[in-house]
Amino acid sequence: MKDVTMKHKKKLIVCLFITPIVTISLVNSSSPYEMSDDSYTLNIKKEFLDISNLSSLTYSAHDGYLYATVNRPAKVLKISKNGVIHQIKDIPFIKDAESIEHLTENMFLAADEETSILYLLSIEKNMEVKIKKTIQLDVFKEKNNRGFEGLGWEQSSHTLFAAKERKPAKLFSYKLNFNNTSAKNEQKKTLDVNLKDISGLDVYKDNLRVLSDESKLLINIDLLTNQKNILLNLRKEHHDLQEDIPQAEGVTTAPNGDIYIVSEPNFFYHFKKQPDDKNNDDQQS
Repeated sequence: MKDVTMKHKKKLIVCLFITPIVTISLVNSSSPYEMSDDSYTLNIKKEFLDISNLSSLTYSAHDGYLYATVNRPAKVLKISKNGVIHQIKDIPFIKDAESIEHLTENMFLAADEETSILYLLSIEKNMEVKIKKTIQLDVFKEKNNRGFEGLGWEQSSHTLFAAKERKPAKLFSYKLNFNNTSAKNEQKKTLDVNLKDISGLDVYKDNLRVLSDESKLLINIDLLTNQKNILLNLRKEHHDLQEDIPQAEGVTTAPNGDIYIVSEPNFFYHFKKQPDDKNNDDQQS
């Protein structure tokens, strides 16, 4: 990692002169949304005994693994879908690793909450991490606007969603081109959600999933229709949970629809998507 860090010192931060496209206003009240027709059941709950300060989660379709971050000291973890940690790598060029998002092949974005810098990274099979570019989103440059709390990547439209946790909590959307590190505005309908905070993001099949620790909910927003509903209630007695999920910090969805969540300091959850009874009835008939 010493060589990677030295290379980074020679790089210039690329400023993207763009404005936020989507702003989400958060209201400190209970959510008015109905539950989704989709059903999920807790399949795995695991405590990582030697890990603390889990801060985000993403799924890589490139190799079929989950990747998580530990914020301080910054690390990236490679995790199987059954919750086994395969490899851990220090990322010392990041001071406070708050978010990681898989883009394509072995390319990832990681956010440093302390500096508000985005790092475009490659992560090899042996967990060698290389910095490709550094990006500063304008909205996070000012001190009072710092606080990355989630990234979501929509590959087909090259749209990046970036969340700020609170004070004020907002969600921004950008068009990004990582080949030349440029961006342009994309007019989108404002997405309002009735949540107390944002603690994680995930994009899955034209849907934006918004995780809220304080509201204890995972909300789904259909990006085509703007319809919103509740995918998961993170309180006990829902989805076979025996207790509330404490401080949910990261969420991702596997290709089969299963949902994974990590929470501080060191818990891993796998929620299995249940078969659609209606579809099963149709197939049987």
